[in-house]
Amino acid sequence: MKVLFPELQIAPGGKDVGTALVAANMAQDYLESVFSLHPEIYGDSAGTIITAAGQETTPFPAGVIRLDALQLLDVMGRPTAPIGIIRETGGHAGSGFLGPYVVGLSPTGGRPAQAYTNGRSLYWAPTPDTAYTVRWYGLQQQADLTVADAINYADLCLTPLANFAVTVIRTGLDDDVARYDALATTTFEPVVLALTGFRRDRAAPYQYRYAHDT
Repeated sequence: MKVLFPELQIAPGGKDVGTALVAANMAQDYLESVFSLHPEIYGDSAGTIITAAGQETTPFPAGVIRLDALQLLDVMGRPTAPIGIIRETGGHAGSGFLGPYVVGLSPTGGRPAQAYTNGRSLYWAPTPDTAYTVRWYGLQQQADLTVADAINYADLCLTPLANFAVTVIRTGLDDDVARYDALATTTFEPVVLALTGFRRDRAAPYQYRYAHDT
């Protein structure tokens, strides 16, 4: 930031330290908002969730803004089975889809095989019949930066973050602040492209949802 805006006084005790921190945290928030729009890009966070017997829902993990995958763990903490993420809910389901793995149709309960989330809760299907440990993978927001913190992103993110933060600081009284959404995309999309390709997953299968008898 000092290189891009030499007039900044951000040495320890400098008068612009507070403003620079606010701008840097705004830049980090915008960066994460761009990352959250891209599946499995920079998904370096993981944690666990404990289900409760007879409870269809579990609170969504705090700070997670993109959920990439769920895995069921055994008593030793080892992954044993993937849990499918339901992308759509509601509407009419054909008779071939009715069964214990549709949300809400789990009269006896069992080991969770699928889950749906609205960002507040995780809905399990079938309803857990006991406590299960589930590992989640995704993108979790980083804590706000302070003068003593290191930025928890790759080095190639630092210049775009500084560039965005300096642009925020240089905002004038009559400038259009709505342009920052577009600026975030322009600034951080190259970073997204650079971080793409850690995994070479197979192509997603087609989903046939309509049957025709003609």
